[in-house]
Amino acid sequence: MEDSEGIAAAHDNHQNRNGAADSTSPATRPLAVDLGDEFTDAELDPEALREQVSPDYDLLPEVDAPGSAPRGDRIGRHGRHHHEHPAPRRGEEEQLDLRKLLLFERAVSAGSLSAAAVELGWSQPAVSQQLSTLEHSLGTRLLTRTTRGVVPTPAGRILLGRAEAIRAQARGALEDLRSAVSPVDQTLRIAAFPSLLGGALAPSLEQLVGGGGGGFEVLEHEPPEALDLLRRGRVDVALIFRHGPGEAIPSGHRAVVLGVDRHALILPRRWGLDRDVRELADAEDLPWVAGCRRCTQHLTQVCEAAGFTPAIRHVTDDPQAIQALVAHGLGVALIPRLALRTPGATGFADRLDVVDLPQLVPREITAVHPESWTGTARLDELISALRGRL
Repeated sequence: MEDSEGIAAAHDNHQNRNGAADSTSPATRPLAVDLGDEFTDAELDPEALREQVSPDYDLLPEVDAPGSAPRGDRIGRHGRHHHEHPAPRRGEEEQLDLRKLLLFERAVSAGSLSAAAVELGWSQPAVSQQLSTLEHSLGTRLLTRTTRGVVPTPAGRILLGRAEAIRAQARGALEDLRSAVSPVDQTLRIAAFPSLLGGALAPSLEQLVGGGGGGFEVLEHEPPEALDLLRRGRVDVALIFRHGPGEAIPSGHRAVVLGVDRHALILPRRWGLDRDVRELADAEDLPWVAGCRRCTQHLTQVCEAAGFTPAIRHVTDDPQAIQALVAHGLGVALIPRLALRTPGATGFADRLDVVDLPQLVPREITAVHPESWTGTARLDELISALRGRL
């Protein structure tokens, strides 16, 4: 009860000090909208932060899990009932501070206000203050403090999807402007999975850089992490693989299929099993080497469809390490053909037997990018170059 009364009292102090209808006071004056990716303390109004009184997340009671039922009316120390504010009405979108909205998305992504503050170089109270102001302007609670950090409320989850799309659209708009103003200097930020990066991507980028134009920045990430970076505006395009077209992509983004990548079974040549093992079921009793989490899931699914559960003995995300383990007689592996084409794989070619598995559905190699980037010259060049090598 003390926490609830403290929150209610904070609301009362806010109304008494600033006045509900004073739209020009420092405490209610919106900060300038900044669609950039980074924020600094210099962008905050110190006077506004000192004078603004709103609930602090540190005062909120902890709950055990997100999505708890609404707590209903609360009674402040002055005996007045504090009801939940009504939802925003149509036509009020001009009142939404996009900068605070993106801060809300960053806090959810980071998992806690402290982690978000570290990412932004802010103090934790400054983050808390800005999010409290956003909640007050929207008339509803967006975050719940739990033992694991902060999680969005049902209303917050609705707003989160929009905030993610807005961040992606803002990033796309800025990149479009930069491209239009100075296309020569445009840099395309790419996240790609290891076997594509070491295979088709590297020579494709060499080809494009040699032809002039902007540069490239490449990060190596498995598809889930690459899509998260794309959703958060950290990269412009995610090059991923999908084991089926039904796998989801972030809202506001477009998936472009670049090609397909078939799977093969690799065996240690020293075992001399190339004539005995011609399909997955023939490897039922052999030890297995598995790859990344999604690759391991796929391996388990196709082996179970063949009638057995693979005995996985070794796991590594590195396609070359998988081939090294197999080449040295430590197991067999299901591996995409693209991984066999990387430069480092040639060192194992004479120590591996490769069995094609045409009955397995190939994985799709896909480029995912914001819809606003459709038709961008540098992206189209990259897509064309990769399609020519897959």
